[in-house]
Amino acid sequence: MPTFNIGSDCQVVLNGPFGEITLENETMFMADPVNRILSVSKLDGSFPKRTVPGYWKGSIKFSRSDSTADDLAQSISNANTAGTPVPNGTIQQTVYNVDDGTSNTYLYSEVAFDVKTLGTFENSKEVQQEIVWEATTRTEA
Repeated sequence: MPTFNIGSDCQVVLNGPFGEITLENETMFMADPVNRILSVSKLDGSFPKRTVPGYWKGSIKFSRSDSTADDLAQSISNANTAGTPVPNGTIQQTVYNVDDGTSNTYLYSEVAFDVKTLGTFENSKEVQQEIVWEATTRTEA
C-alpha cells in the first residue's frame, strides 16, 4: 500500500474511490471531529448538555509532482456524468508518540474524497494542491 509521511510523527495510507491514491511531496494532513453539543431546557430551570459524536473531516495538502489529483478529479467528474455513484474509500493514519516511542493507528471509514484545488500554475513555483475528505467514523485499529 502506498503511504506517505508528514515529518516524523504521522504516516497515512489512502484508499480512494477508484483505488490507491499515491501522493508525493505531502506537506499537511488534517483530521477533525465534527460533533454537536445538545442542550435541553428542563422544567427545573437547568440546562444539561451532552456531546453527540458526528463525523470526521479533513484535508491533505501537497505539492504537485504528477497527475494524481487531476486524475482523481476527472474520475469523480466522469462518474457523475455517467450517473454512477462515486464509491467511498478509507484512510489509515498512524500517529507516532515521540515521548514514549509508541504509536496509535486510526481507520477512517466510508471516506468521501474531493479535490478542493488543483493549484495555480506560475513560472518557477510549486503548484499546491489539496484533497478534502469526510468520513463517517474513525476507529482505533
